[in-house]
Amino acid sequence: MILEWVFAGIATVFFLLRFYIRYYGVRGQPPHFSFKLSDWVLTITLICFYAANISDTVTVVLIDGVDRMNLSPNRSDPLSAYALLEPNRLRTLLKVLYSSLYPYYSSWWGVKFYILILYYKIVEPMTLPYHRLALHALTLLVFLTYFSWVSIYIFWCLPVSDNWNVYATPENYCVAYFSRKPFVITIGMHAGTEILIFAFPFSFLYLIRRISKQKFYAVTMMFGVGFLGVIISLSRVAYIVTADHAPVIGIINAWGALEQCVGIIVCCLPAFKSLLKRRRSNNSGWDSSELVERTFNSDGAPESRGRSAESGDTLGCNSGSWNRSLPSDRQSVILRVDSFERISRMESVREVMEAETASREMVQDIKNTAPTENHNIRWSN
Repeated sequence: MILEWVFAGIATVFFLLRFYIRYYGVRGQPPHFSFKLSDWVLTITLICFYAANISDTVTVVLIDGVDRMNLSPNRSDPLSAYALLEPNRLRTLLKVLYSSLYPYYSSWWGVKFYILILYYKIVEPMTLPYHRLALHALTLLVFLTYFSWVSIYIFWCLPVSDNWNVYATPENYCVAYFSRKPFVITIGMHAGTEILIFAFPFSFLYLIRRISKQKFYAVTMMFGVGFLGVIISLSRVAYIVTADHAPVIGIINAWGALEQCVGIIVCCLPAFKSLLKRRRSNNSGWDSSELVERTFNSDGAPESRGRSAESGDTLGCNSGSWNRSLPSDRQSVILRVDSFERISRMESVREVMEAETASREMVQDIKNTAPTENHNIRWSN
């Protein structure tokens, strides 16, 4: 139980930091109170996480400190809840376990829905039309699997009251919470959709790499953490399947809380890119200042580097447009130094090419004028 609340606390820290960065910014700017769909999905996911932890805490209280208690219907088992608990307490325990299934699995699918919303912001229909269609199909699949596992757990034991039948025997025992078949089906849908979701962007990661290697590595790291959640889920399945008929409740809950924590952290990671950008800017502050001083003259205008104000540069903008786009404060200039570095490198290449062109023109002029000078000398003689 302690581990579950530790994982919940870690997830909450990332959740609060995400909202602070999202609405206050890295510079403490005034907040913008406008919840988006992704914010609602992440908030509901965290609420489901806490609901599952509360259910687990109530479970620990009901089992009365017997950490290795199981739900085996064999009353000859000294650790069976059917043998240790009186009927009313056992019935309450079974109801709590049954109801805890829904917030627990909903938190899994909440992470999926959040990442799909993120994909819809990246995959534009005009630039990646086929990927957009694949994203629609993937979203439909995730919705279908969500309603599928809900239906499976509702109707697995009929009547539903069999899930908390305190007089069950090994012959008529049915508890959806510990039934292997619905669990394996649900985990199969969870792991399958998880792999599809985290494998989906690899088809266009090369485009992100061309645009920005920093974004490419950030996205790769995020999906690597996401696959860690899949490994945790499969480890939880392996424990339940290999635990014969009596897996320990506390161990199952700890595995589940760890996976929920990792999922929420994955959702919060994209918001931290602004902090990384600011740190990178601060680390390169002195070099940036020197570059700005070299790039700009005393009146704040960029050096023309031998070009007139009317002539356009290699980026398709002239000096006049640069003057209109200049920031008013020095810090803003430093924050845009990456663009100036790229422009400086391009202008250096352009200067070399212009020098080579001028040299070739000079040589050609000398060759063109040489015959005329020789003719004049012979005529003078």
